[in-house]
Amino acid sequence: IAHLGSWELDLESGKLTWSDEVYRIFGFEPQEFAATYKDFLKSVHPEDRTAVDNAYSSSIQEGRNTYEIEHRIIRKNTGEIRIVHEKCNHIKNESGKIIRSLGIVHDITGLKKNEEKLKQSDLIIENSIDMICIAGFDGYFKILNPAWTKVLGWSKEELLSKPWIEFVYPEDRKETINAKIDLTKGRGVYQFSNRYICKNGDIRWLSWNSYPNPEEKRIFSVVRDITENKRADDRIVAANEKLRVVGKLTRHDIRNKLTVIRSSTYLIKNIIGNAEPEVSKYLALIDSSVAMANRLFDFSKLYESIGAEEPTEIDVYYCFNEAIGLVPNLGKIKIDNECQGLIVIADSLLGQIFYNLIDNSLKHGKKVSNIKLYYKRNGKQTILYYEDNGEGISTDNKPKLFNEGFTTGEGTGLGLAIMKKIMDVYGWKITETGTPGKGARFEIVISK
Repeated sequence: IAHLGSWELDLESGKLTWSDEVYRIFGFEPQEFAATYKDFLKSVHPEDRTAVDNAYSSSIQEGRNTYEIEHRIIRKNTGEIRIVHEKCNHIKNESGKIIRSLGIVHDITGLKKNEEKLKQSDLIIENSIDMICIAGFDGYFKILNPAWTKVLGWSKEELLSKPWIEFVYPEDRKETINAKIDLTKGRGVYQFSNRYICKNGDIRWLSWNSYPNPEEKRIFSVVRDITENKRADDRIVAANEKLRVVGKLTRHDIRNKLTVIRSSTYLIKNIIGNAEPEVSKYLALIDSSVAMANRLFDFSKLYESIGAEEPTEIDVYYCFNEAIGLVPNLGKIKIDNECQGLIVIADSLLGQIFYNLIDNSLKHGKKVSNIKLYYKRNGKQTILYYEDNGEGISTDNKPKLFNEGFTTGEGTGLGLAIMKKIMDVYGWKITETGTPGKGARFEIVISK
């Protein structure tokens, strides 16, 4: 056990995050509680508490890039006094304001008792399965642990002899250089992925967590080989693509057969005319079933698309207007779109959500003469409201409204269920809050 933990403090939100090892160092079970700066100071030895608080506070006030301090702590579970070494790097925004602090806590009690134990810490790094390194702003590795040779096949001497960019897969070099630029500007880089070329020509995917020390022009990185994870992801993507293609071909084939059925019923109707009312009744049922089957295929295609697109900025005002343009037979229904300037992160399925809401108003609202879309800000949330003045949703139906398969007998029971799944992918929440008899009202909560 390295007795080396990490922490992160977001100065804007005040949120403090401890790694599991920090909890252990301070005598707690991992993630036993949500850590706070106040909790941290309580664990510091009373005689060291002021110095520790001043060390951090002054580094913020003076805008320094880093600070470090050794101090005593009292373990919660045993009351034992331990000595830790803490080092922190501050992350600044473009205006130079410190917005985040990233630090490590190292329990050095044993090292203080016996300096010989410093070698044990080196052994831990040397035997780590993660690739640990220190690189310079000049583009060369300075220190590497043996995991680099184990993963990439290059000797330590070979890796130190050339700029590290030469080991990066050519297609990833531009993004890697951009990441280095961020680091040289004092900004940490976390969960950055790129590909490295092995000595035998193989390609390995690496995930980087790096933070800089601009004063020493050094970059400290912990790197993990994620090649197998990437391959597993690729297999999942390939499997999903196969399912998508199979689904598309299946829908196409069955739709063709349904077209034949519908055409046949049409011809039979023309042949028998009104002479066989009983037969006409069954032909109408066939037509209705075929239409329902086609709608189910439309929903399956829509469901298949959920999460397939990369989210981007969507103008809600124009997206809603486009959905309105796709709805036939609006007649004299008044549309109020009051979402000018509202931009959200979503995909093209947002238009389908609006279309479904409008379509439901027309089909189930019965007496709808006005549809309205507007929004309000509530702290960090935006609440989007869709309203109509139709018959609304009955009290009995409200709890079942978004259940898959729920229908009042006039639809597939999938529209609102799929709409909710789309919003789940967006990270949004939808509820129906209208008054029965006075209209439907959907509230969509969009968290930033």
